[in-house]
Amino acid sequence: MSDLVTLEERANPWHPTASTVDGPVLNFYDIPLLGLFSQDWHHFLYQSILDLEDIGFWVYTPLTEHERIEIETASGNELSTALQKLRDGRKVTVAFAADDGIVMSENLASGSDVVMVKGLLEAVSRRLKLVEQVSVAV
Repeated sequence: MSDLVTLEERANPWHPTASTVDGPVLNFYDIPLLGLFSQDWHHFLYQSILDLEDIGFWVYTPLTEHERIEIETASGNELSTALQKLRDGRKVTVAFAADDGIVMSENLASGSDVVMVKGLLEAVSRRLKLVEQVSVAV
C-alpha cells in the first residue's frame, strides 16, 4: 500500500502539489471532482465528498497498482463498486478547501462521507482550542 498523500496549503484539491502527476479525471463539473494522480510513484484517488459552493471536503485514498488499474478501467456500476471497496478502514487524508485552495487536512480511517467530514471538523475544533489556549496565555 502507498504512503499517504502530500498536500500543500492553497493548492487545488485535484492537483495538491507542484510535483503531482495528473492522471485521468473520472468526474468533472466546473472542476475535477473525482480522479487519479501520482506522487513519487505512489497512486492516489481524489474525490470531492461534500461541496458547499465556496468550501468543500475532499478525500485522498492511497491505491495499489491493481486498484489504480481497476478504477481507471471501470465505468458505471463497476466504478461505484470499485470505489465502495476502497472504504475498508484504511488510512486516508481528508482535506478542507476553500476558493483559494486547500486550507487544512487530517489523516483518518476511511468510512462514510459523514464520518470523514466529522473527523476533519473535530480536528479543526482541536486546533482552534489550541489557538485559543495560546492566545489566552499570551
